[in-house]
Formats: sequence, structure tokens, C-alpha cells
Amino acid sequence: MKAAEREREAVVTGSGVLLPWGVGAAALAAPGAVGRITSFNPRDYIHNAKALRAMHRGFQLTTAAAAMALSAAGLGGDAEGLAAAGLDPERAGVVIAAADIQPVTPDLLAVLAAQEASGEPAGWGEAALHGLHPFRRLHLLSNMAAAHVSILFNFQGPSLTLTSGAEAGAQALEEAAGLLAEGRADVVLCAASDCPEQTLMPGEGEAAVALVLEARGVAERRGARGAPDWRGGEQGAAWEAGLPQCAALLTALRAAARVEAG
Repeated sequence: MKAAEREREAVVTGSGVLLPWGVGAAALAAPGAVGRITSFNPRDYIHNAKALRAMHRGFQLTTAAAAMALSAAGLGGDAEGLAAAGLDPERAGVVIAAADIQPVTPDLLAVLAAQEASGEPAGWGEAALHGLHPFRRLHLLSNMAAAHVSILFNFQGPSLTLTSGAEAGAQALEEAAGLLAEGRADVVLCAASDCPEQTLMPGEGEAAVALVLEARGVAERRGARGAPDWRGGEQGAAWEAGLPQCAALLTALRAAARVEAG
């Protein structure tokens, strides 16, 4: 590998993982039953109450995983983290693998059921005004996860959201590595989440994962430890089939962990 290519090679410097049976990369070593996360409190990770109000659960999971990953990478997990680590926010990008969002939300179903029971369809407008979530429109935009992450953590560089189904995770990783290789960013936060009740084609489980990818030269100069060769992993864990958005990032994280351990 040429010196210039090595300088821009993507390495993993931090990760955040939320799974039904555990938190953190260590949970990958002892998988449990795929299902819903029962002990998640978004306020443990997201300290901006105003932003939190505008996030549906899937966005909360993605943002929480991002906060964990940035903290693990030594980037603080808040709006001041990049500058404190000597990184330029304008060269910090975000790439999110997201699912197409289900527009038939629980609040809409509740309003429709109430209207049908009342037998007064003419009152739909008034019922919707009081019954639908005030941020419903924001909850239906797949790119809001990238927006929340960018704003909360002051990532001012490229921002991409991929909604290509089960392939989105792998494509997000390649896009993130491409931004680094091309010199368009020095650090990229790559993340995904699975939230069954809010997607058009859900998997069986709920999860979130985020990886901080940095150009190797940038990571080395700031003293961060980075694992290369994260593309070397292969999907094989049976439980990953129930996590279509997160599977590729979890595979990459396992590969990076093997490199560090070796």
C-alpha cells in the first residue's frame, strides 16, 4: 500500500452497540434471543431534551449508538467533542443506513379507530389535531437520524442517508470509507438501527450500531487506536437475519475486534 493510500485508509476507532441482550461490543460474543430492547432509556445517551422530543424510537436508538461510539473514540459524544480532539467539524461526515418508515403509526391508528367508533367522519380534522403526534411529519423522514446526529455532535461535513434495504448497511460502510479515501472527510460516523414497528419491511429484532471511521493518518496523529481490515468479516451469525439494517455494521465491528485482539 502506498504511503498516501495508507494515510487515508479507513480504520475503526470507536463503536456503539445496543442489542436486546446487552450493550457494547462485548454483547456480540454472547448473543441472546432477537427481540425488542427492554431496558433502553434514551436520556442516558441524549441530553438535549428538545431534540429528544422530536425523535421516534428508531432515531433515538441511532443517536444513542452514535453517542456511545463517539465517546469510545475519544470524541466526547457531544457538540464540543470534535474540536476538543483537534478535528475540524467541517471535515466530519455522517452516513446512516436507514429503513423506509412505516407511515401507519400507532397515533394514526388510534385516531382512525376513534373516528370509526364515533360515526362522525366530519370531525376528522379536530380529532387529528389533538390525536396525532405534533412531530409526526419529522418522524416520517428517514434522513432525520442523520440530521439529529449531525446537529447534536456538530458534524458539519457530508451527510448521507441510504434506504436501499438490507444492502444499506454495507453500502453505508463503503460510502464512509470512500469519503475518507477521497479526502472529503477526516472522520465519518456510520450508523444504523432496526426498529420493527416503524419500518415498512421490518426484521424480527431491535438494535442499533454505530462505528467511528477515521483516516488512519488522522487517527494516528491524535493518538487514537484504530483497527483496519474491518471489511474482512462475513455474515454468519444466525441472529443477524433479524436485524437487516444493522447486520453489515455488526459484521464489520466483529472483524475489527478480531484484528485488535490478534
